[in-house]
Amino acid sequence: MSRFHRPAPRFASVLPFLRELPLRARRSFWLDYASQCLSSIFEGVAALLSMFLAKSLGGDPWLVAALRGIPGVSHLFSVFWVGPIERRRKVPFAVGLMGVGRGIFLLYLLFPGLLVPYLGPQVLPWAFSAVAAASYFTASGALPARTAIVDLVYPDTHRGRIFGFFQSARVPFAMVASYLAGVFLDRASSGGMPPYHLVFPAAGFLGLLGALVMLWLPVGRHDRPHTGPARGFSPARAWGVLRKDREFRNYMIAFSIFGFANLMQLPIQVLYLKDEFHVTYKQTSIIFAIIPQICMLLTGAFWGGFLDRVSLYTARFLFNMMWAVQPVMYALAPNIGWIYGASFVSGLSEAGSGLTWSLGILYFAPKKDIPLYMSIHLTLTGIRAVIAPQVGAFLLPVVGAVGVFWIASGIMVFSSFLMLWFGKSDREERRPGAARERASAGVP
Repeated sequence: MSRFHRPAPRFASVLPFLRELPLRARRSFWLDYASQCLSSIFEGVAALLSMFLAKSLGGDPWLVAALRGIPGVSHLFSVFWVGPIERRRKVPFAVGLMGVGRGIFLLYLLFPGLLVPYLGPQVLPWAFSAVAAASYFTASGALPARTAIVDLVYPDTHRGRIFGFFQSARVPFAMVASYLAGVFLDRASSGGMPPYHLVFPAAGFLGLLGALVMLWLPVGRHDRPHTGPARGFSPARAWGVLRKDREFRNYMIAFSIFGFANLMQLPIQVLYLKDEFHVTYKQTSIIFAIIPQICMLLTGAFWGGFLDRVSLYTARFLFNMMWAVQPVMYALAPNIGWIYGASFVSGLSEAGSGLTWSLGILYFAPKKDIPLYMSIHLTLTGIRAVIAPQVGAFLLPVVGAVGVFWIASGIMVFSSFLMLWFGKSDREERRPGAARERASAGVP
């Protein structure tokens, strides 16, 4: 047995579940960890995109709302990748799209020397947003394949703990990257336009390296393309899944209502912080990256084990209710300290809700249909990401930022109890869909 496949005793003592993993899953764990850490640097710096657009480029509220919603809107187009995913090996496909998506940030290198001198500074906010949009739209196609890879390499019974550890272990990288980028942009902005054309491309390069690490995942013969007739994604096929799979349909309804409320208030937070509290980039990194990342570091492993033990619906009820406190604290905030507190509360929820967002469909999807189920989930995310931020921007002059926060919190509370009510009708919600499928076939 290769020593590479064995965790060192000190790691096994800290992460006892490693002893229970098959050798292939154990090796995948460490490669996945390296990929997650590099990717988290990219995500930590990318958390500053919308504030940079609003603060340094003078983007209007509608453009800021659009950029804030782009990560979700990009999921709308991931459904068109289902057919290619089914006909190809999952790992190279996911690495290709993730790598290209993150590498697109290198285009920012060209802005000062080419774009601004020839097209003028007035196009800068739109061009800046367009590059970010192209990055997110490309990388989103990898998500259905990424979910299928998780099912290939990790046992059903350990996924929550594994990804809970990833949530915690990647935190220092995202936190430090976001903080340093924020401090750098603050100091550089005193002399004019901050050197965004260096900060964001550097993050994109490290994110690209994080994607390439996945090429070494030991999936082997398990990563095989679908050999039957090409099915791909179609509205009729997606509707058929939602019509026949009642539990999945109910879960998506409650999940989408919560997601709509959250996406509705996200761009308003950026504008509210800029106009009412005049936050710096350093404060922005603390609010949107560092505090949530610290919460993930402290609670990610706990929530992972929690998700392995309890009902998915019960977990989502708890996460939704915790998150509903965040917009209330924004609405009542007399000073920036309350905003930090709101970030802490939402960070506690985000550490767990992020796991259910990524792994939730595995509780419903048969193994052969994991990319399809994930694409349906992403499509619904994209639909609400198109509409919700614009609804928030529309409500802003009508009810004000505080009014938007109260409305969002009320919708989140409603979705929480709806999730709990739907959960009562599902008797097998604690077992992933692929595990139920194997159990019904008599396979342990």
